[in-house]
Amino acid sequence: MERPYFNEIPSFHVFNAFSMALDIAECKSINHAKRIAYISIRLARTLKLSEDKIKNVYYAAALHDIGINNYTRSDILDKRTSWIVHCKKGEHILKRMNLPEEVYIAIKYHHERWDGKGPFELSRYNIPIISQIVSLADEFDSIFDESIDYIKAKDMFTKAIVKNKNKRLSPEVIDGFLEISEGERFWLDCKFNNFDYILNKILPKDMLSINLESLENISEVFAGIIDSKSKFTHNHSRGIANKMHCVTNILGYNQVIQKKAYIAGLLHDLGKIAVPNSILNKNGKLDTYERAIINTHSYYTRLILEQIPGIEDITSWAANHHERVDGKGYPQRLLGYELSDMDKLMCVCDVYQALTEDRPYRKGMEASKAWSIVDDMVIDGALCPSATKKVRLSLE
Repeated sequence: MERPYFNEIPSFHVFNAFSMALDIAECKSINHAKRIAYISIRLARTLKLSEDKIKNVYYAAALHDIGINNYTRSDILDKRTSWIVHCKKGEHILKRMNLPEEVYIAIKYHHERWDGKGPFELSRYNIPIISQIVSLADEFDSIFDESIDYIKAKDMFTKAIVKNKNKRLSPEVIDGFLEISEGERFWLDCKFNNFDYILNKILPKDMLSINLESLENISEVFAGIIDSKSKFTHNHSRGIANKMHCVTNILGYNQVIQKKAYIAGLLHDLGKIAVPNSILNKNGKLDTYERAIINTHSYYTRLILEQIPGIEDITSWAANHHERVDGKGYPQRLLGYELSDMDKLMCVCDVYQALTEDRPYRKGMEASKAWSIVDDMVIDGALCPSATKKVRLSLE
């Protein structure tokens, strides 16, 4: 059911959700970014950074990998080049999210080394303090194994960090790490992964709130990340978003619903962040296994967006776009009565948009041909007749 209003959301929930998306893209633990945020905030407090700077520490830590998913996990890049690409892309993306300059500068330099042998060859105190903090937290998470008994292994983990003193890592930040890792709380927090609760307790109390316009801006950024995974979908999410906005406008929905529908269109394929580029760009039809992999994306869209309270309607519209009114869709096999009117409109918009776009194995169809296939899907029981009529009348 659509809600004709929107309440501001703590930025903590929004960035935790999108950091999960980045972890999924890298096939890492879904708590990778949250653990790094936790360690970074603990370090920042130990180093007596200001509350405003600690906010930026959180944003940088939560989104530190935002530049990494535009090349596939099978790409062969030398380490230095991959770091430069990753860091510059992250800086560029975060500039578009209207976060403080300190955040995207920290992202750019978070792979620098204290000894000056990093990708941009900054050294010592020329490296921003937030970059130094995130770098240590990232290094720790790369060696930490929550399945290992920390009581037996904490000395091993600690020594692995200390050996980088004055080489990869800042001596002051390492000293801060030694201080926070003295207590059992640090190890238990890292092991048991209750990071939503923990981060909510240790973050500054006056974190930014996300209004509908800010959520739209962030969604635009992530839609661009997803669509850039394949040249065949470079404008897919924005195309769906524009169609949903057009349809809801013509149908007389209020401005809030129109903007929510636009955001749902931007985010409907967010789960494709988990799909290898090799499958998205395959020059030919997908085999059964590859199709099954593709079909997981709407599950991941829901998983990610459900981390954000207060956008349940947007989540439904975004995640249900491959359901069918006859119950033969995926991933939940919902029946028509279980789908909202907006869900059904989204299903039609997605089918029409996909048919009119180029794919590796075919050219995009003319509108008349695409609508003919949509009509066949209505007859077959896949799409709602009423929703199809509304979308067609709105777009023609």
